[in-house]
Amino acid sequence: MRFFAVMLIAKSVRALIRLIDKQRGTDFPGRIALKLYPNFNLNFKNINHDKGIIVTGSNGKSTVTNMLYHSIKECGCTAAANLAGSNMINGAVSMFIENCTIFGKLKTDYYIIEADERSFPLIYKAFPAKNILITNIMQDQVHRNGEPDFIYQILKKTINKNMRVFVNNDEPRSASFAEYAGEAVYFGADKFAEAFYKNGFTDVTLPCPICSSKIEFEFLNLSNTGRFKCSGCGFASESLSKDFVIAASDTDFENGNCTVKGTSCVIPYNMPSMVYNLSAVLAVCDSLGLNIEKAAEGMKNFINVAGRAETIKYKDKTIKYIRMKQENPETLQDALNAAALDKTPKIIALGLCTLKERRPEWQPHYTNTYYAYESDFKPLLNSGAEKIICFSEYVCYDIVNRLKYEGVDQDKLEIIDSDKAEDVFAAIDKCVCRNVYIITLMSKMNEFKKYIYKNKAKKVKNEPNKSFMGLSRYL
Repeated sequence: MRFFAVMLIAKSVRALIRLIDKQRGTDFPGRIALKLYPNFNLNFKNINHDKGIIVTGSNGKSTVTNMLYHSIKECGCTAAANLAGSNMINGAVSMFIENCTIFGKLKTDYYIIEADERSFPLIYKAFPAKNILITNIMQDQVHRNGEPDFIYQILKKTINKNMRVFVNNDEPRSASFAEYAGEAVYFGADKFAEAFYKNGFTDVTLPCPICSSKIEFEFLNLSNTGRFKCSGCGFASESLSKDFVIAASDTDFENGNCTVKGTSCVIPYNMPSMVYNLSAVLAVCDSLGLNIEKAAEGMKNFINVAGRAETIKYKDKTIKYIRMKQENPETLQDALNAAALDKTPKIIALGLCTLKERRPEWQPHYTNTYYAYESDFKPLLNSGAEKIICFSEYVCYDIVNRLKYEGVDQDKLEIIDSDKAEDVFAAIDKCVCRNVYIITLMSKMNEFKKYIYKNKAKKVKNEPNKSFMGLSRYL
C-alpha cells in the first residue's frame, strides 16, 4: 500500500510538471518517490534485467541511449529510457515511474538507463541490468571528477562476472573492463581515411590501465581512440577478425556510410564519434538477438537529442553548430574533426566560455583551456578555414595563443573579448564567406539562437540521410 500511494503521488507530480513545462523536472518524480519511500525501486514488477541496458562513460552516453532506444523500436520492440539526460538515480527511478502501471508493472520489453559515471554503482545496485555499455573513460569535468583513474576505479569496483559488458575496442580504459566481466563484446572502427597522429610537443598519451606503462597508438580516429598497444604488458586492441568484435569498416564520410558486420549503414549526422556510437548500438542489438539490419536501417531517420548538431539560415549565411562540451578534449576534437570534413571555404567561430554550475555554492563557476592543448587542430586548419573568430569574455587570448602554437597565420585570427551574441555576430556579419561553423557550449548557443531568430533566421528542413555539411534539424 505504501508503494502504491507513493507511485500515485509521483505520477501526479510528473503529470503536473508536464503541464507546466515538458522539458523540466525530469528527475523530480523519482526524487519525491525515494524521499517518501527509500526502498521504492525494490517494488517494481515485470522487470527482466537480462533485457536491461545501462549506458555509462565520459562521452556519448545521451546519444547512444537515444540511438539504442530508436533501434530497439525499429526492431519492433518497446523500451523505456531516460532520454532527457537525467542520468542519476532520481532520473532512473523517474523513468520507471513513467513507464510502469500504477501498480509498478513495467510496460516495455527493454529498459535503457543512461548513467552518470559517479552514479553508476548506485544505479546498478537499484537496477542490476545484465548489459553494461561503457563508451569511454576520458578526462572530463576536472573540477568534479579529477583525473580519469578516479572514475575508472569507481566503475571497476562495480563490474562483475554477472555482467555482459560492451567496451570500446579502441579506447584503452574502456577495453580493459572486459577482464572483470563475465562476458565482453567489443565495438570499434577500422582506421578512418581521416585518422591522425599526435606527435607535437604539447601532445600526451595515457598510462596503461593494467600496468601503467605508456600506451602507444598506431593511429587515432578520435582523441585517445584508435588502434593501441601497451609498451609494457602488451595489452592491446583486439583483432577486428574476432567474432566478439563488432567494428565499423569502410567508413566513408564523403558519402556518409560504413559497414558493420556485413550490413551497410548510414552514419547518423556523419560525424566521426557517431561511427563508434553506431558500432556500439549494433553490438548491443546483435547480442540481444535483434535484427541489426533493421536497426541499421532505422539510423536513416534517427534524430538526435536537441542541441548536438544543428543548421540555421541566418541572413545570407548558413550557421552550422557543433556542440562542444568544453569539459574534455574529446568533444572539442570531435567538433573540430566534424567541421574539418567540410573542405569548402568556411569561417570558424570558436568560443571557450565560463562554465556555470547550477549550484555555485557546491562548485564555483570556472574556466579552463587545458583541453585545447590536447586537441589536434591541423585537420581543421587544412580544410579551408578562411578565418577563425576566437570569442570569450575571459580566455579568447588563451585560445589565440594555442592556435599560434599550431602555426596559424595571425591574419586569419580575429579576437572578440566578449561572448555576447551581438558582438560575436557583428564579426560574423562582416565576413564575406557564407559558410560559418560555431563551436561552443550548448548553453551559449541557446543564447545565440535567441539573437539570430530576432534577426529573422530560418529553420532548415531536416535531411537525415546526408552528411553533416548538408544536414540540419528542426530546433
